[in-house]
Amino acid sequence: MKNIAAKRKIFLIISAAAMVLVVLVAVVMGPSMGLELGGGTVGIYAYSTGTTLAPADFENTAEEYLGEDVTVQELDNLPTGMTQLVLTVAQGFTEDTQQGLLQALTDAFPDAGIEESSVSTVFPAEIGMLVTRFVIAAVLAGVLLLIFVGLRYKKTAGFSSGVVSLVTMMHDCLLSYGVLVLLGFRAGSSFVAAAATVCCCSLINSVILYDAIRENRRVMSVNATVAELLNQSVAQCAPKLLAFTILLALGAVCAGVVGMVLDVTVLDIAVPVLAGVLCAFYSATCLNGALWSLWQERQQGKAAAAAAAKSPKSKGKSKK
Repeated sequence: MKNIAAKRKIFLIISAAAMVLVVLVAVVMGPSMGLELGGGTVGIYAYSTGTTLAPADFENTAEEYLGEDVTVQELDNLPTGMTQLVLTVAQGFTEDTQQGLLQALTDAFPDAGIEESSVSTVFPAEIGMLVTRFVIAAVLAGVLLLIFVGLRYKKTAGFSSGVVSLVTMMHDCLLSYGVLVLLGFRAGSSFVAAAATVCCCSLINSVILYDAIRENRRVMSVNATVAELLNQSVAQCAPKLLAFTILLALGAVCAGVVGMVLDVTVLDIAVPVLAGVLCAFYSATCLNGALWSLWQERQQGKAAAAAAAKSPKSKGKSKK
């Protein structure tokens, strides 16, 4: 990381190609939405603990009746002494469908004593309201981020730091979503929580980077170029960023491992968090500074051109 500024265009090309690839993957594979964002039904069915009932057999029976892919997760209900199977399917249940599925499960497993504990359906109207609230919250968060970072570093890093931080945050969330889609996970409320975590991580990384830029601008020579300031700042804050990234990555890995051991579904949040944390480290050390320095150099070029146009020498030449 001795000369980050010399590789700025390479980093921009890599990030642009990665985002285009994510969009193509999402278009080709299709965004797989979870129940909260895509709608569907969650049914909880209980059966006697003394009965042997494989979740895979339960899943196959439900798929044969419904004609759609379903997911089944097994849970133990200690107070009742019964085992619960949580069925999730991307379609709404009518009363006839609900009763027919229960009958099909009872016929397939007559000794299990299957009971319907609850059935909940999320309809499109509720999804639209949820998405609208999420978009409003995301826009407000983006505006607050722009104001916070821009005003905090206005004198040393320029208001452009807020815009660049917002761009890199969107970059990190988009790439984490791409990993989610590529690995076949569903984007639901878990991904919203993961995206919020990635946004916080990206914001903290931006603050660490611009704190270093502000500190180095005060101590470095006035004649130091933007590229020199960037190289010095990234080299100074890289160890902090790396330690912070390793800490969050270990937390995501541990959560995933514990979830797999306890047979609890947490990979749909642990995987995008891990991907987003790694992307945030790349953004802070490579992309964020690259965008900011190019912006600063362009502003300096415009200021120099404007000053040259107003100088007495340029006016004298124009008169001649």
